[in-house]
Amino acid sequence: MFENIRTFFIKKLDWITFLSLLSTTLFYRFYKLANRAIHHDESLHGYFAYTTSLGDVFHHNPLTHGMFLFNFVSSFFWLFGDSNLTLRLPFAFFGLLVVFLPFLFRNELGRLSTFIISLMLLFSPSIAYFSRFARNDIFIAVFLIIFMISTIKYIKSSNTKWLYISIASLSFGFTTKETMYINLFGILLFLFAYSYRDVLSVLMSKITIKEISNHTKLFLILFTISLPLAAPLIAIFQSSLGVILAAPEGYPSIPPGLPVGNGLYLSLIITLILCVISLSVGLYIDKKVWINSTIIFLIIYVLMFTSFFINPSGIITGQWQSLGYWLSQQEVARGSQPIYYYFLLCLSYEFLPFLIGLPVAFYYLFKGNFTKKYFGFISIYSLLAFTLAGEKMPWLLVNITIPFIFITGMFVSENIKNLFKINKEILTFILFASFLILFFLLRLCFSDYTNSTQSIYYDFFFFLLLILVTLFAYFRYSIERNSLFTSFLFVFFIMFSIFTVRTTNMLIFKHSDDPRDLLIYTQSSQELHFISEELNNLNYVKNEHSNVSLAIDTSDGFAWPWMWYLRNYKDVIWFDSSSVDNIEYEVDILLMNKNHIDKISDKTLYYYDIRRPYSHRKWFPEHNYRNLSFDKIFEIVINNDKRVMIRDFFISKKFHSNIGSSDAILYKSKEFKSLE
Repeated sequence: MFENIRTFFIKKLDWITFLSLLSTTLFYRFYKLANRAIHHDESLHGYFAYTTSLGDVFHHNPLTHGMFLFNFVSSFFWLFGDSNLTLRLPFAFFGLLVVFLPFLFRNELGRLSTFIISLMLLFSPSIAYFSRFARNDIFIAVFLIIFMISTIKYIKSSNTKWLYISIASLSFGFTTKETMYINLFGILLFLFAYSYRDVLSVLMSKITIKEISNHTKLFLILFTISLPLAAPLIAIFQSSLGVILAAPEGYPSIPPGLPVGNGLYLSLIITLILCVISLSVGLYIDKKVWINSTIIFLIIYVLMFTSFFINPSGIITGQWQSLGYWLSQQEVARGSQPIYYYFLLCLSYEFLPFLIGLPVAFYYLFKGNFTKKYFGFISIYSLLAFTLAGEKMPWLLVNITIPFIFITGMFVSENIKNLFKINKEILTFILFASFLILFFLLRLCFSDYTNSTQSIYYDFFFFLLLILVTLFAYFRYSIERNSLFTSFLFVFFIMFSIFTVRTTNMLIFKHSDDPRDLLIYTQSSQELHFISEELNNLNYVKNEHSNVSLAIDTSDGFAWPWMWYLRNYKDVIWFDSSSVDNIEYEVDILLMNKNHIDKISDKTLYYYDIRRPYSHRKWFPEHNYRNLSFDKIFEIVINNDKRVMIRDFFISKKFHSNIGSSDAILYKSKEFKSLE
């Protein structure tokens, strides 16, 4: 009987694994999806997607990135209606796709590697959080994974199907967010290292173009198709050229990132030259494949940026302003984060793939096969590229995390397979020893020994004893060095996987409205969510023929997320209290910036009976990690109290600083006093 049950489970293992993964992913992506208050950025994306679904035209603006988001989400609203839930559903669905995309690569990765990578993508704090967040980043994650997988599969199989898929994902990436430029450049750099010999051989007539390798063909096709989009890079030299090729923020009458005056003519000439080069080289490589690839790329690119031909100017802004705007923003350095920002985020959230993946990435560059070198290079490149970029924001961590997860999954799965080759008695011993060594090592580093000075000596004694016992067993029983390493890696992976799950749970379920996490950065207060529900109830109570009247103070960016929450309200006054002297609006509900309440006249105040303060926006206290120096880091290493503070933040997100807050006041007319 038991043998029959065992046989049944083995036969159905793939389905059991798949269904378990699916059910867990559904929970982490969709459970309580609409409960968190709508973030400032989410409200921007949601509001303009909503107006687009009603028939308005939203013109491409690189500040809100590509048009894929607005086209896709507005279609979603048109089909399923607009609400807090339907705003986030498309992103959660893409967050689910991220988890299962590695199965496309299963034959190359193997069953165990695929499962581990999918699990890590499921529980990754950054990917889980931004899968539940109405921003472009989870879309880019999907297109980036498809692009990486399809390029490798084309190189290994020569099947043009995968080449066309890579071109489609590249085009979708460009129409989603400008970070695709950074990601593509890294992959082109890697492919160039494999292709330059072929290119030189063709130029020197040593081989014909038909004899080039798949690496070279892929490199040349990707390079030529994307070359015209690189034209705005000339704006880096606009000061030397004496023309404006990417207008800075605030330039009169010109949107930032677009050329001005003579710069317009130069931009056209450069774009045309690059298009001619692209066409000439592309047709020379492989006429049929290049034309098909270009058609696929342009169909997606044009449809997205023109919103299906509704906004033809989107072709121009997409081709030039997308990159031009962000080049003009490099000196602005939005976020103003320190150079070590992503290292800090990785150690705080993506510690599992980062601590294992960073040394493995360097190892794979020298010892790995093509696939391992590929992901190893992209991991190191992504970390460096986004670190050096002017803008540093927490959502960009997704781009760094993905390649690190792939190399970590591949490396761990290889070593787990080696565990089964070890004698069971020896394996049990070294696994237990590895756990105790890691446990006492962490305990020595992060325990609070202030009130029990003797315990540090006991802990150090046990730690030393464990090391000695393990070394004795290593020499006495001739345990292989690889066995010790594999066992320690396995224990490390399991232990830090548990920490990762806990970190993710706290991030998306406990602190999602409370910026106690670096990754949250800034967040609309949960009170806004409750106030919006209260307004809906008041609107219903008042009567169906007379809507609640509101006046909303828009100073300090307070218009968002109210523009989203109040999108269906008819009687709303929007005003900027910082630019007026007296506030004299007598409405049902007045929402005022706390800094400007002194501008409300006494007569107007008499009209309101209820005065309720609330927080509009909260943010993480960044002074806790800014201005770190080597001296401060050394102090943290040697100071027990500092290490305990790091432990408290790492495990429970506790810190001793106050969360930043922008506050407002809700004024309610006397008419609603009985309902309060």
